[in-house]
Amino acid sequence: MTKDIKAILKEWETTRWNTIELIKALGDEGLKMKLPRKGLDTFGKHFEEMITVQESAVKAILSGSMTFDGCKKDNEYEGLMTAAELLAKMGEVDTRMAGALADKDGQFEIDWFGYPSIPVGHIAWLIMHEAFHFGQLIAFCYALDVEIPESVVKAWALSGAGE
Repeated sequence: MTKDIKAILKEWETTRWNTIELIKALGDEGLKMKLPRKGLDTFGKHFEEMITVQESAVKAILSGSMTFDGCKKDNEYEGLMTAAELLAKMGEVDTRMAGALADKDGQFEIDWFGYPSIPVGHIAWLIMHEAFHFGQLIAFCYALDVEIPESVVKAWALSGAGE
């Protein structure tokens, strides 16, 4: 694995850590909380979608072509996974992603619908996707008065949380 890929995977781990902390804090009941949003209208549905998109990204590393074939429409996610199931699935996909990248030389490209992306760019996109959802979920926490984990408050220097 190249130095660049190791570095971007470390950034991915940091981003994923935030998601994990939020899932742990929400617990099974919090995952079912209704959000003021169509489609992905619970915390759990967001996390399930995030996993499915990451699975597509891993398939792209292996195949050389990005597709979203395994993804559903927002309103098709069920949001039925428990916190433990989500965490286990995320751990499994993270391991598969790191393994897929370790098996490559770093000199390959992934076709993004006619546009080439190098592995670092591909994982950077995945980080953006995860952070996009995480930001939405933190905004929902503020709007619905859901307690944000203290570790996340500190990591992001969030103002107004827990006050």
